[in-house]
Amino acid sequence: MPVESRSYESPLRVEQRERTRIRILDAAIEQLADEGLEDLRVPLVARKAGVSVRTVYVHFPTKDALVEAVAHLIDERIGSITYPQAADELPSFAVSIFEAFDRDERLYTAATRSKAWREVSARRRGRRIEGLETVLDQDLAGLEPNARREALAAIYVMHNMASWRAMKDNFGLTGPQAGAAAAWAVHALLRELRRSPGKLEGASGTDNQEELGDGHAQ
Repeated sequence: MPVESRSYESPLRVEQRERTRIRILDAAIEQLADEGLEDLRVPLVARKAGVSVRTVYVHFPTKDALVEAVAHLIDERIGSITYPQAADELPSFAVSIFEAFDRDERLYTAATRSKAWREVSARRRGRRIEGLETVLDQDLAGLEPNARREALAAIYVMHNMASWRAMKDNFGLTGPQAGAAAAWAVHALLRELRRSPGKLEGASGTDNQEELGDGHAQ
């Protein structure tokens, strides 16, 4: 009776293959950060990873498969934003988020240049906004729908990668300085929400401009 052959791959070989795969993905992330998605070239990725082009295609049969894998790796490393349970913790949370952006700047830069990752992030955006709205429930209570949406949006963008990047690129702030600015803005917004029974009602109109001008940047 013939003996049935079984394929066997040693744990060491599996580990080596995974290391090669991650090395290829890291090289692709580096190239995305430097040059953007349009200029992602498999031969350059292979050279950066120290492997052959054939090895890249063994792990990722197409460029699209490589980009998709890069998006998932970035997503795993970055993770999703989980807001604190108390609104008073939001300023310090803004600092920690901006510190994370600064610590892994190349990774976040690559993320913004990956269409696949942006699509993943967009699918999560609704849940993030709902989470923030839950944290701010008491502070937003009583606001008219438009004012509620404006307040929520203002605090949301202070925990946003685009705001971190804008502060660094347009104003020359370091990561810690950008985090401090974001924390100050969140703290000021919370204080304004709690300051008076009227809260932000009419803040975008002319009636409240003089009142808001006291101690606030125009």
